[in-house]
Amino acid sequence: MAISIEQPELVDYDVENERQRNVEEFYQLNHINQKYDFVKRMREEYKKLSRVEMSIWECCELLNEIVDDSDPDLDEPQIEHLLQTAEAIRKDYPNEDWLHLTALIHDLGKVLLLPSFGGLPQWAVVGDTNPLGMWTGKCGHVMGS
Repeated sequence: MAISIEQPELVDYDVENERQRNVEEFYQLNHINQKYDFVKRMREEYKKLSRVEMSIWECCELLNEIVDDSDPDLDEPQIEHLLQTAEAIRKDYPNEDWLHLTALIHDLGKVLLLPSFGGLPQWAVVGDTNPLGMWTGKCGHVMGS
């Protein structure tokens, strides 16, 4: 009698390396382009809140169209990420309703990538937040500190 053993999928390191290269390129563009004048212009442009009115869920659904180039571990649409995050928080902190909502909406600003919200480049919207003008290392530490 032959025993069949299911073989695990092999990791495609070229795909992983490509994803990592894309993430590194993203952060390079982010640090090169996030200048004080750019940030000032964006604050003026978006503080008006005059683009569109919609429900939270309508906004969440727009994230089906967005994959975050800054995240090396996630190549799924952002709506999946925010739902998984909200559910994990709900499971770990069942009595903290405010935290469930925070987890659900934490990435809604990524709609700024869509043409109807300005079509900003990824480097201007997503990724880790750092003090303006501070170059950080791979671990997120400020270089030279």
